[in-house]
Amino acid sequence: MNGQDRDAFLEAHLPLVKRVFSRLRIGLPSLAATQLQDDLLSAGALGLIQAYDKFDPRSAASFTTFASYRIRGAMLDELRRQDWLSKQSRQRLKEIQRAWAICEQDLGRAASDEEVAEKLGISAERLREEYVEIGPATLVFLEGLGKESGDWKNFIADPLSSNPEDLNSRGQIVKELAQAISRLPDQEREVLRLLIQEELGQNEIAEVLGISASRISQIYTKAVLRLQVSLKPLFE
Repeated sequence: MNGQDRDAFLEAHLPLVKRVFSRLRIGLPSLAATQLQDDLLSAGALGLIQAYDKFDPRSAASFTTFASYRIRGAMLDELRRQDWLSKQSRQRLKEIQRAWAICEQDLGRAASDEEVAEKLGISAERLREEYVEIGPATLVFLEGLGKESGDWKNFIADPLSSNPEDLNSRGQIVKELAQAISRLPDQEREVLRLLIQEELGQNEIAEVLGISASRISQIYTKAVLRLQVSLKPLFE
């Protein structure tokens, strides 16, 4: 393409940047999403340009799919740069993960907010607030978690920062992930389905389910926590 065609192509795909942001914000506190919106959209636009420069038309992936990953990656890099994926947030995430794991092992079933909060020595209300606060640290869990023929495929991100490629069987991860998703409470499973398979944004999911966007963030974070606890043995 000449320069004029390139500019027209990129401009035509700019809505994709906003689309990726609408899905990424599910893990961000509402105030942070508002404050960071311009920076993340700018980072995403740069990701779109990089996608254009690196895309191979001969590849099996469409440009939209390829660019979506590049845009999301650029936005996550910006979140890291601004310390929203902070060490403190990741540490608290692991503490809550451990509480979930202990509760569910002891109970032999899915734990409630109240039971996990008691294990942590805080109120259930405070735990729900923490879901929002640690939300940014859960965003990398969706890296590479996509769809193929309607199934949950391409799971690459390790919630414990290990490398899944080091495991003997990538297929085992996909199998365990699918089973873990099937065990989620209905509402949590539906939020993930709408986010990943239907590719809806946070506000769209809230409208479909008839609840607030902030509540969607809490449900999303709790679902990711449950999945991380379920998959943890694979990375130990």
